[in-house]
Amino acid sequence: LLGGGYFFYTRQRLLRIKQKQLEIERQLQRARLNPHFIFNALVAIREIVRSKDSHQAEHYLLNFSKMMRSMLEFTSEEFITLEEELEFIDQYLELQQLRFSDRFSYSIQSDVRDSSFLVPAMITQPIVENAVEHGMKNQSNGHILIHAFTENGNCKITVTNNQAAFAKSVSTPNRKSFGLEITNKRLAYLSHQLGRSFQLTGPAINNGQTVVEFDLAEIN
Repeated sequence: LLGGGYFFYTRQRLLRIKQKQLEIERQLQRARLNPHFIFNALVAIREIVRSKDSHQAEHYLLNFSKMMRSMLEFTSEEFITLEEELEFIDQYLELQQLRFSDRFSYSIQSDVRDSSFLVPAMITQPIVENAVEHGMKNQSNGHILIHAFTENGNCKITVTNNQAAFAKSVSTPNRKSFGLEITNKRLAYLSHQLGRSFQLTGPAINNGQTVVEFDLAEIN
């Protein structure tokens, strides 16, 4: 009995430590924003200020401040509304366009009637970042489409770019995408904790385009 009790106590203690570690990792993942993006976005805004286009400079500075404030708020949240998620991605992509001198375009579509549908906070950002940094690299006519819709009670979000470079790069042997890896781990953890299905499929090449799809269960 004593041996069994000690084993049970030790196992529970290790599980609590592991759970705390995973919580810290999730917070770090939600707070993760490529520092090079922040630096380059500020440099791009500085160039607009130097050009004395005060209206455009004010617009991008306001967008940048909103995005950073949202990121800080979302760090402490496990779930946010779909509307908040898409608004954050809109702000993020607009600043990426500024960085890349409008070498790519983007569109965000939502067919989800309930914009308050809850999704894991900032779950799409690492995938969208990969679509920009890898799929749009050295391109002049790139396009990224984020499309949200419902199917069988779940919310599905697809991230599509019109270049197949990213899917090819992550399928290279011995090469892994950190964004994909940590996002898959986070979704697996949520599925285990909540007993609901949260999945990511892709990247896959479809008609010369790279597609990544989220399948997110509805939660209370």
